Amino acid sequence: MRAFRNSLAALGAIFLIATGGYYLHRRAAESEKGTAYSLVDAPRDLVREFVGLFAGAPKPPPSDPPPAVAGSIIEPPPTSVPAADQYARGRRAYLEADFAGAVPLLEKALARPAAGVDSAGGSSLLARARLFRFLLEDLRLGAALDGPPMARIQLAGGDPFLADLVEETPVEVTFRKEGGISARVKRGELGDSMIARTPEQKQALAETEYQRRHAGLRGAAAWLDLARFCRAHGLSSHVTYLLEKALEEPGDGVERALYEVYRKACVAGDRPKSSASYELLGHFFRSGELTRAAMKAERGGTAPPAGGTGDGDETASGPEPASGIGSVGARIPKSANPELNAVLERAAKLKSEGDAHYLKAQPGAPDRAAHREKALKAYTEAIELFEKAEEQWGVSLERIFKELYERRYQMLKDTPAR
Repeated sequence: MRAFRNSLAALGAIFLIATGGYYLHRRAAESEKGTAYSLVDAPRDLVREFVGLFAGAPKPPPSDPPPAVAGSIIEPPPTSVPAADQYARGRRAYLEADFAGAVPLLEKALARPAAGVDSAGGSSLLARARLFRFLLEDLRLGAALDGPPMARIQLAGGDPFLADLVEETPVEVTFRKEGGISARVKRGELGDSMIARTPEQKQALAETEYQRRHAGLRGAAAWLDLARFCRAHGLSSHVTYLLEKALEEPGDGVERALYEVYRKACVAGDRPKSSASYELLGHFFRSGELTRAAMKAERGGTAPPAGGTGDGDETASGPEPASGIGSVGARIPKSANPELNAVLERAAKLKSEGDAHYLKAQPGAPDRAAHREKALKAYTEAIELFEKAEEQWGVSLERIFKELYERRYQMLKDTPAR
């Protein structure tokens, strides 16, 4: 106990001596300034300065940035979004079919991949986003919702289909089908038909059409067509799924659409766009017929043929197949086999005859029943010949079979029930 008291007494003596010394120092300093310093303030100020030694010096207030010099470029502050977040946003935009927004986000995320970003998977996702952006670039989201009223036409004995309503009277309804074919029918011939006038009503009708068409899709071109249909009618939730399926399905529908982007860019002299689309052709369709035509044009410095396939290029991926028959009016390729050429020419002639009668067999046209029968007969004979060419000579005719079967089915379902 005595030792504790002695320690307190020693500390008190030291504090008094320190206070006296501090007072003499402060008084002298204040005297030079012409002011007085009180002894009463010395203990308090001494303790504050002692505590300040351990607290550190106060931070200076942040200074304002220097004013910008007139005419100088002010760089924006660096983005605070981590690469992983940009990748997630880009992937979400891709799934929502916003490919124009997905591409720059994925490019930034993959430029410096952060933790959690799959570089290989991200590169594949970016390539598909670039491809799908080209496939839909000419089609505004919801473009079809701003047009004329949409009608869901149900003819007796046939399946329903969508068409633009041109005119309606108490007696007749005039509509225009996809492809520009117009027809006038009596109201009494209509079954369970509906007319959509507002964008919401049109979108609802388009959803029913999507469900109907989805069940019978076959081939890349059909999946791509339905994806474009959904894009035009604002059904974004289906678009990415349909495009991915189009890329997986057999047929050259996607390659042909991308080739058209490349060809038109070449004609317009848009080198960045033609280079980007050419790179995608090689990435997704290296052995494709149209891709080989693009490769040949690039090597020769010539314009790519319009929708054609060129003369083939055995150095790209083996000899060019004898196929190439595609959309309406596609050129029938020539083969070294005269017997095959004869079969293809005869089948093409029958198909042309069927097409002519098909256009005259639309609802409302005169003598449509007779034209329907002639179209069905010509299409059936053409299919038999094309099947012979496919089975005997290994010709790939998927695109033309799709068109023939669709048109023949249209003729059959439009036949009135007896």
